[in-house]
Amino acid sequence: MNRIAAVLLPIGVFVLNACTDSGVVLSRSQNSSLSTSVPIYLQGGVESRLRLLPREFVANTLDLTFGPSATATVNNLIRAKSSQFGGPCEYYRGDCSAAGESQLPQVPVGTSGRYGYMTRACDQITLVDVGVLFAVRLAVQDPTLLAVNVTPPDAAAIEATFQLFYQDRSSSSEVAAELAALIRDAAVYGAFEQWRYLLLTLCLSPGWQIL
Repeated sequence: MNRIAAVLLPIGVFVLNACTDSGVVLSRSQNSSLSTSVPIYLQGGVESRLRLLPREFVANTLDLTFGPSATATVNNLIRAKSSQFGGPCEYYRGDCSAAGESQLPQVPVGTSGRYGYMTRACDQITLVDVGVLFAVRLAVQDPTLLAVNVTPPDAAAIEATFQLFYQDRSSSSEVAAELAALIRDAAVYGAFEQWRYLLLTLCLSPGWQIL
C-alpha cells in the first residue's frame, strides 16, 4: 500500500481585524473552514484558545465516519485521554472528585497534547483500508461498494466527505478548490489512495472540533 502524507491546508489562521471595547475582534484568513494550527484568539489583550468540543463528540464523529475498525484507536487515543479532551468524569480514570464532581473541563481548549493525540488517531485510522472504505461508502451512499470499484472523489463526493466531519456545514468554494487540488496531486497513487488522502486531511483539520 502506498502511503502519502496529507498536506495540511494552510488555512484558518487568525489575523487581527479590529479592536472593540471587549477585546480584540479577529477574522480568519481567506480560507477559514479548515484549520491546522492550534486556534487562538485575544480577549482583553490576553491570549486564549478557542473552546473545543469534548471527547465524546470527537470520538463519536470518528466512530460514525470510519466504522468498527476505528473503535480501538478511538478508545485508546480519544476516549481514554480525558484530561486532553475533557467532558464528563469517569471514576475508574480518576477524573471525579470524592463528591462525584468532574475535575475535567466540560468545554476544553486546544492544547498541543490534544492535537498530538488527534494526529496519531487520524493517521492510524486512515491506515486501515476497511475504515477508509467505510467512509467512502458513506460519502457516495453506496453500502455495497467494493474497494476495487472506487473511483476518484468528484465535487459532490468531496462535499459529502467534508460534511462527515463538518456536520451541517458546507465548504467554501476556496476550501473545495483546495481539497480538489490535493486529490489531483494524489492521482498517481490511484483512486483509493486519493480517498485516503482526502479523509486524512479532513480528519487532521481541527476546525470541525471548534465549539
